[in-house]
Amino acid sequence: MLARILLGWDFLMSERPVSKTISLYVGVDVSKDFLDFDLPSNEAIRIENAIEPIDTICALLKKKKKVMVVMEATGGYEHLLRTRLAKHCIFAAVVNPRQVRDFAKGIGIDAKTDPIDSKVISKFGIVVKPLPTPINRDSGKNTGKRYIGGGRSYVRRVLYMSTLAAIRHNDKIRTLYKQFRQNGKEAKVAIVACMRKLITIINLLIKNDELWSNEKSVPTKVETLR
Repeated sequence: MLARILLGWDFLMSERPVSKTISLYVGVDVSKDFLDFDLPSNEAIRIENAIEPIDTICALLKKKKKVMVVMEATGGYEHLLRTRLAKHCIFAAVVNPRQVRDFAKGIGIDAKTDPIDSKVISKFGIVVKPLPTPINRDSGKNTGKRYIGGGRSYVRRVLYMSTLAAIRHNDKIRTLYKQFRQNGKEAKVAIVACMRKLITIINLLIKNDELWSNEKSVPTKVETLR
């Protein structure tokens, strides 16, 4: 109850935005050597898990509008596909295999005896609508930008929206955000820092069994982002 009062979760949950960005989900069954795609029109195709064939199918997918490729996390076999999709500016989501198996059971597929194929993963994408999975952009000694990910996506979205509201309506959080921006941090980096600060405040209030008060002092010193 405290968190809901502090962040206005009742309002945020009722106004939770539904993404309309993606209209086509393409499931992929990933293995070390091969990638099995469930393409539109129920067309299944197997390609080698290699750059050239992946780029070929990326060119095909780019002709489709609002497409997301969905795959299970396989311990690294999906990495090449993820990086090539990112290069071609195609959305991708790497999902927890357990979630896909639980989904399969829900639609009558026995994961112990029936294979979890690309068609099941496509159906998972259509129903669950996973968020795109960010990746790093490192190459050799060059380090690219990194983005937040992992954890429960819904909780992350609620925290993000709560922080945006706090930046607009909470003097302390707004001051902190402005200081990050004045120090040269990009907007999203500053927002994430404020998200972390908001979590710290919530934890402190819960620990002390207190409610938020505008009179309470909230440190606004800009911390070093690591």
